[in-house]
Amino acid sequence: MKIRTALAMALILAANASPAAKLQPISVEDRGLDGVQRIYNVRCPDGQRVGMAHHYKEGRICYIPAGGHETCRSGNDLDLAAKLACQQSKPR
Repeated sequence: MKIRTALAMALILAANASPAAKLQPISVEDRGLDGVQRIYNVRCPDGQRVGMAHHYKEGRICYIPAGGHETCRSGNDLDLAAKLACQQSKPR
């Protein structure tokens, strides 16, 4: 019985110590309107921050990772755009 308990405790500790356990979900903060676009700050699970702008009239969303170039996609899905922005941002 002690071996099972020790094994269970080791698995619990390993799961909590893994990098995946420390990742936070993607969060999108609305920073308000600027003319015909709405500005957002995106915080990625790895700690990166990405600026994002939703251009209503053009039907596109653009994002700029820190130190990167602007990338635009057509569409209005903010969650998908935030996910793609985090995937394409450069690690620190």
